[in-house]
Amino acid sequence: MWTGRLAKARRGELAVPLPAGFVRRPSGEVALDPDEQAQAVVRLVLDLFERLGTVNAVLCFLADNHIQLGVRVREGPERGELTWRRPSRAGVQNMLRNPAYAGIYAYGRSRVDPRRRQAGRPFTGRVRTAREDWIVFLPGLLPAYISIGQYEKNRQRMEANRSRSQGLGAVRNGPALLAGLVACGRCGKKMTVHYQRGAGGKQHPVYVCSRGKSDYAAGQCQQLAGPCIDAHVTDLLLAAMAPAALEVSLAAAGQAGASARRSTGSGGSG
Repeated sequence: MWTGRLAKARRGELAVPLPAGFVRRPSGEVALDPDEQAQAVVRLVLDLFERLGTVNAVLCFLADNHIQLGVRVREGPERGELTWRRPSRAGVQNMLRNPAYAGIYAYGRSRVDPRRRQAGRPFTGRVRTAREDWIVFLPGLLPAYISIGQYEKNRQRMEANRSRSQGLGAVRNGPALLAGLVACGRCGKKMTVHYQRGAGGKQHPVYVCSRGKSDYAAGQCQQLAGPCIDAHVTDLLLAAMAPAALEVSLAAAGQAGASARRSTGSGGSG
């Protein structure tokens, strides 16, 4: 079965999932989405990245102007219907990385990493493979929104942006007690730590819930002053540990007394 599937893919005949802006006709042929607005949004995203140069700038433009992406439902009773969805950072990144927009039929762009699979979620655990490791790469097989040259330029720019973001500084040390442990009480997302410099140059942590802002260019959920939260958690921790600490102290005192008595007894017999 795998051999047959691979042979079909090498001919460009294997039906692979299509990104926003494409449809598959009953004949199996891939075509641009017949909805002109869906096409226009795809062209807008690609054009914005060419002009603005970053995924964040594109996402902010879409969010500020209340522009949604037209996506065809892949399964269920509404399969094939066009739905409009809120743009996300991951969605914009996937559009810019997808070679289909340059008319390229590709297969083997990702593989399954068993270590990343999540129980009950069959589509998790997939990781992207390097371009040279793609199994099939057939230019000109699909209708295109942009040229192959522009697609390559987009990929290079995204890689350069990623390299710069990873190279800016090191992970910062700081006084925050609960870094990586605090979850937002409103949305349940993990909160990050920012630092504000106060009098005398002292750093004060602030716990910030910015996932919606980062992923969807939405408003910030909330932020909380770190010192008061850290102090409250410290008090709770010490209170919880007090009985155990008392027990340990009593046990230590008992061991010290027993040791002293043994020393005294051995000295008297000598």
